Amino acid sequence: MLLVAAGAVAAVKNIRNPISLAKMVLDTSHCLLVGEGADKFAREMGVPEVAPEKLVSEDAVRDWERHDSYDRVVANHFMGHSHDTVGCAVLTRDGHFACGTSTGGITRKRVGRVGDSPLIGCGAYCEDGLGAASATGHGESIMKVSTPTMCDLRCWRLLKVVVMSMSVQLVLSRRALFNMENGKAPKEAASAALQEMKSKTGGEGGLIIIGPDGSVAHEFTTPHMPWAVCRGEEGITSGI
Repeated sequence: MLLVAAGAVAAVKNIRNPISLAKMVLDTSHCLLVGEGADKFAREMGVPEVAPEKLVSEDAVRDWERHDSYDRVVANHFMGHSHDTVGCAVLTRDGHFACGTSTGGITRKRVGRVGDSPLIGCGAYCEDGLGAASATGHGESIMKVSTPTMCDLRCWRLLKVVVMSMSVQLVLSRRALFNMENGKAPKEAASAALQEMKSKTGGEGGLIIIGPDGSVAHEFTTPHMPWAVCRGEEGITSGI
């Protein structure tokens, strides 16, 4: 059985629930479909189309009118400002992990801009036996953050076993799970990944994360990040 499967869409305009379409991509031989190709796939799969104007809220319109540039939005976006990213990290009853992240992006972004949410390992990542994480924040920062780790490439023993090293770039959600692989608890793993992103890029963000034993954490460097945890019969706990 595969440990990792992934599906994503980006730059879609007329889909009410893009994450449902992403799940359909997961069941194909592709990982990411964008723009016109993603819309065509949606039609082939019988996904109802929605007029783009019906997906734009009054708050979004006011937000667009209030700001005159993407950079200014980024500078002020996470200082008490609302954000529309929604993510989830799941551990099923039979021990499998799942995750997903969906967003409308950042106001005044350039046409064609794609953020972190649909990029595997950036906006979300999960792996059976390891855990699950979903991220929110400044997409460009989440995509940029990485830390070199050492991988051994061992050649055949007949060739005297030459060992080489290469840098492996780990983006935010995958980085948090990598931290857990190296002994950190979920809270510590998420906090370290976010602090690393902030120190390297100046970007703010947040993570929800589940460890291999089902332990849950939520960490953020922004002033607020609404979160909720559901543990079966234990019910729901939440905060901001």
